[in-house]
Amino acid sequence: MRIVEAIDRIDLQLGGPSRAVLDLSAALAARSHEIEVVTRDGPHLPREWCGSGGGVDCLLPRATLLGGKRWPIQSGTSRQLLHSLIAASDAVHLHGVWEPFNLQVAAMARAEGTPYVVTLRGMLDDWCMSQRTAKKRLYLTLAGRPYLEGAAFVHCTAAAELRQSKKWFPAGRGVVLPNLIDLSPYAALPGPMPAATTFPFLNAKMQWLLFLGRINPKKGIEHLLDSAKLVRDSGRNVGVVIAGTTNDTRYLEQLQHRASRLGIADCTHFVGHVDAELKTSLLESADLTVIPTSQENFGFVFFESLAAGTPVMTTPLIDTASELEQSGGCFLIPPDPVLMASRLHALLNDDDHLRRCGESAREWVFRTHSPDILAAQYTEMFREAIALSRRNPLTPRPFK
Repeated sequence: MRIVEAIDRIDLQLGGPSRAVLDLSAALAARSHEIEVVTRDGPHLPREWCGSGGGVDCLLPRATLLGGKRWPIQSGTSRQLLHSLIAASDAVHLHGVWEPFNLQVAAMARAEGTPYVVTLRGMLDDWCMSQRTAKKRLYLTLAGRPYLEGAAFVHCTAAAELRQSKKWFPAGRGVVLPNLIDLSPYAALPGPMPAATTFPFLNAKMQWLLFLGRINPKKGIEHLLDSAKLVRDSGRNVGVVIAGTTNDTRYLEQLQHRASRLGIADCTHFVGHVDAELKTSLLESADLTVIPTSQENFGFVFFESLAAGTPVMTTPLIDTASELEQSGGCFLIPPDPVLMASRLHALLNDDDHLRRCGESAREWVFRTHSPDILAAQYTEMFREAIALSRRNPLTPRPFK
């Protein structure tokens, strides 16, 4: 199959969508599909995908940078190139709801008679729709709903996401498949040493609570700081590591001030963006990964932490809550510092239990999120979209 993966921007510091596109594209290309990643901007595109390096012969995706402003793509050359790529493809895969870039790509796909699939990336979850509601409803009425209902499938990464989102595209066809995760960095773990070398404070004899992700108010990092203070007051020697970047410098400053006011600034470390082996090692170094978020669609960090053998504490507000709870290594606690501190104290007081939970969860991730199995399921979804489009583009039957 020839598939165009179209996303406005490939930037791993913006969160999971970029990571999802990279991992899925690499997995499908490795299985001899022709994958073309098309993006307006790609600071984190692998170099070997660009130019003459990529292609089916070497089992790598190809990548095309369109450049220009967000929307519309104004360059005649870029528009012509995008049209030609879509016309030569069997299917187009779009990511997100609100980016006007997607509307332009979808319009080209319809003009060429090429079916397209839309992955929502959590953008129609109830919490997300409660933010700037009026503008989002207007957008959906004018453009978003036709865009979604014109898709061969609207892809959600969890059943809870589909339940929340379906009301915004009632005539559309929803399908649930988890994100494909590249688990190869977790097959042979690097151990805590790379993280301890980069961050010497990790050598201190204390238990570490790790937050890893975008530093954003919806992530509830203040609840982590408050609960860490309560755990320390109860006698546990714990420290906090906050790994991630943000464009919200005000929120970052508020967190730093909060740590100082709570008297835990000396054991709270903001380390910025981490990736590759350093990220895996940091996950291994933590006793628990704690993400007290108000909303999360898939959350790569949950699965990555479990793959590294480190249990996770998060909230029941995430879309994958029921799936993660099955791992045996995910503890769901409301974003309340007192409740969190109570459970943290109990967990940190039993190292053997935490270790067993981590081992069980690691096995669960590799068993349930095998890239081979998920790549086959994504392949089936695209094949079905293509077949349905050829039979009857107006009334395709639901994907099973």
